[in-house]
Amino acid sequence: MNRLINNMVKIAVIFGLVGGGAWYFFGASEREKRRVQSAAYDAKAAVKKVGELGGVLDPGNLEAARKCRENLKWIESCKRAAAQKAGITTGMVPLNRILDEMGVKKLPRCPAGGEYIIGELGYMAKCSIGAASPGTKADDHLFSQF
Repeated sequence: MNRLINNMVKIAVIFGLVGGGAWYFFGASEREKRRVQSAAYDAKAAVKKVGELGGVLDPGNLEAARKCRENLKWIESCKRAAAQKAGITTGMVPLNRILDEMGVKKLPRCPAGGEYIIGELGYMAKCSIGAASPGTKADDHLFSQF
């Protein structure tokens, strides 16, 4: 069953990348191109993570979700502080500047197995798990208000 899910995810990513690639080369603005590149990276990371973990994530763990949201808030706060110090107002903030601001050598990991995506200024850092289940926010891996 996990192999079927992994293959379906891979096929969906391939279709998305092919369609996005065609759009990318035919008239997308620079900002839109950066967004497509970021989405492609996010999709590749998600497929890789599903393959590595065999589809075993623990998105419903409430304590892990709480810690994930704390990590996202910390990452977003340091991203903004690093951008301000560097005079960056749009686009991506270099990872090394964010890590320096955080005082660590590498990004923390989501305790439930998700992958953190820092994103551009103006977009909140996010976890690949996202909303774990509908109806409750306690198990979500989302940080939406600063």
